[in-house]
Amino acid sequence: MFVSANAQNNITSSPYSLFGIGDPLSINNTMGLSMGDVKYAMDRPFYLNTANPASYASLKAATFSVGAMLNRTRTFNSETSQDNDNGSLRYFGLGIPLTKKLGISLGAKPFTSLGYGIQINSTNAVGDYFTRYEGQGGMNIIHGGIGFKVLKDSVQSVSIGTNANFYFGNNRQTTLNNLEQIPGALNTLFQESYVTNDFGFDIGLLYSLRLNKLLNKSETYESTLTLGGSYSLPTHLKTRFESFSGAFYYSGSRLFVITDTLSYSLDTTSVYLPKRYGLGVNYELFNRHTKNLWIIELDYEFNEWNSLKVNGANTGLENSTQYSFGMQFIPDANGIRDFFKLLSYRVGFNYKDTRINVLGTQVTDMSVTAGFGIPLVKSKSIFPSSSTIDFGVTVGNRGSTSNGLIREQYTNVYIGLSFSPNYWDRWFKKRKIN
Repeated sequence: MFVSANAQNNITSSPYSLFGIGDPLSINNTMGLSMGDVKYAMDRPFYLNTANPASYASLKAATFSVGAMLNRTRTFNSETSQDNDNGSLRYFGLGIPLTKKLGISLGAKPFTSLGYGIQINSTNAVGDYFTRYEGQGGMNIIHGGIGFKVLKDSVQSVSIGTNANFYFGNNRQTTLNNLEQIPGALNTLFQESYVTNDFGFDIGLLYSLRLNKLLNKSETYESTLTLGGSYSLPTHLKTRFESFSGAFYYSGSRLFVITDTLSYSLDTTSVYLPKRYGLGVNYELFNRHTKNLWIIELDYEFNEWNSLKVNGANTGLENSTQYSFGMQFIPDANGIRDFFKLLSYRVGFNYKDTRINVLGTQVTDMSVTAGFGIPLVKSKSIFPSSSTIDFGVTVGNRGSTSNGLIREQYTNVYIGLSFSPNYWDRWFKKRKIN
């Protein structure tokens, strides 16, 4: 038996994406991705954090965020290996503070990605044949969110928020049985596709405590502890589901032509998207004298994938968990001259028990991350570090070649822009008449 895996779209080319509704993608941006994918307790005044809508309440200026990703994956099994390259836009969004306690956000990002082509070549006493499995598509999110600071004093603050998410996209999965080398046999095809368009909701909470104020400690340091969490409500997404089976033959360029229809159905059903939640602890330490800034965060994420249903049928997945750790260091957060002291240096680590269990073995995913942010000190931003060009890289391994499984070694390179210009703030402020 020979297995090959090929890219089918520009986000993923993983055989593991055939499970469920495709490979889940992180709802994070370049800064968080280069810190081990931490996100649930990140609460910064010039940082658009769509993973926790409560953070919108802390925005100090209109903030635009956009990012892209390049990916190279080497896929192994016990017999062969293959390299695939992909690239895509990963996110874009806009956050606007309406008052000192209220902020909103709009944006879009991919949610899952489906892209694989697996071919199994076989031989029996009658002749050679192969079975090919193909999939392409994915699901995306357009969100609109609001965050409100319900409590704020010199020691602590509490924020709440919500995202309204519009899920849309289409998935298509095809199985081709090529029996051309077997006399009298017909090639057969089975195809399922579905188109999803519907709404879901997230809620978020953030609690921040200024420890130096609480303890009346040294004036040298400002230290803040933040606890955060986000919960995605389970929802039924309205879906148009189509299935087809028939006979075919190959024409030029390996395109197939349908010769007979064996079955066809078209129904309006649903995809049941189960709950997801994440928790985070963030610690921030700022030295007033040296102006250096440390940010450390630890996150936990849970996805109830074993309840995922497509067209009323359970998809047979496992629940997944993710542990993330990340750090950021800025030598001089308020500087404007020394280039290397202005940079934000980031590292992180990530471990996942994924949604996939094959032959009793749950597939794991482990990665290390690093990155840096370059402040746009001449961008007319409110502070030197409030607008940045961000770079990040993730190097990881998913799965193994034991028990007939597939192993993936991947490298993701991220680039992002976070822009909070002071000049454009006037468009988001009420005019005053003297």
